[in-house]
Amino acid sequence: VIELGGLADLLPILQEGDPRTAIVRATPKRQGTITRTRNNFDFQARRWFLLDIDELPCPDHIDPRKDPEAAVRYALDILAIYWPELGEADCLWQLSLSCGIKPGLRLHLWFWANQPLSNRRLQHKVKQVNKDAGFQLVDPALFNRLQLHYTAHPILKGFDDPCPIRTGLITQNGDVHTASIKPPPAPT
Repeated sequence: VIELGGLADLLPILQEGDPRTAIVRATPKRQGTITRTRNNFDFQARRWFLLDIDELPCPDHIDPRKDPEAAVRYALDILAIYWPELGEADCLWQLSLSCGIKPGLRLHLWFWANQPLSNRRLQHKVKQVNKDAGFQLVDPALFNRLQLHYTAHPILKGFDDPCPIRTGLITQNGDVHTASIKPPPAPT
């Protein structure tokens, strides 16, 4: 279990790309090897969150294999249309395993919020972003309880990684301000 104090604490984990490492937005109730079930974890709001973008069409002049930061900045510009605070926040980025292999931008974008956010609140915001965009810009599944956030680099057999740089940090204006991330309506 690693407590994160900011995006800088997460950067070495992503750079290492260990295939045995994954991150979950919950805290195990005990140390050691445990089964990933709800009874074994405490759920609490966290300041960090990950957005998973799959298959975002990419302009021809941007190639994530050659200039991943330009690809990330393009994705952030698109996200900022529907979630403006993300366009100004620091962002730790990681190209997903299939980026450079399958078409479209495939990115993991990590952010640090100015206050803790629950999975439910983030999932509600992501669903609103997708509705406003008219397509699934961000995968809401990452905010399901006990959803694993994979950090591994691809293991490729028979060819080199088409994306030699898979992780980086874009420093802008700090944390994501959470004023626009409203709680979902209470269940009726």
